[in-house]
Amino acid sequence: MQRILYNQITVIIFTIITISICISLYLSAHQLGSSTQRVSDLEKQVKQQQDDVVQLQNSLEKSKQPFAKEKIMRDQLLLQQPGEYVVQLPEISRPSSTTIGTSNILASDNSQLTPWEAWKQVLFSDQIVLK
Repeated sequence: MQRILYNQITVIIFTIITISICISLYLSAHQLGSSTQRVSDLEKQVKQQQDDVVQLQNSLEKSKQPFAKEKIMRDQLLLQQPGEYVVQLPEISRPSSTTIGTSNILASDNSQLTPWEAWKQVLFSDQIVLK
């Protein structure tokens, strides 16, 4: 029995088996690490897709409400309820302003401003309107 244990071929075979087991364990550990990373990435993707699904479901629920339907009909299709009138206002360009010192002086005549803009300017700005 001692003769078999100390034989060179037996020692070489035992060394080869030990090295192959070590290599196999190293490769398994490496695969485990990469598998863990892939699982983590896939879990992130699943979480993102679940968030997207929840957001789309909320959007769907909002679109089913009568207020959303009415908003689409009024804003995009320009429909109205019986007895109502649709009024479209044209886009009006803003008059140019010049800065003198620390205050802004708006040089324009009142015919360029809509009534809403004139009131907004009077109430909410520190600009002086010249006639």
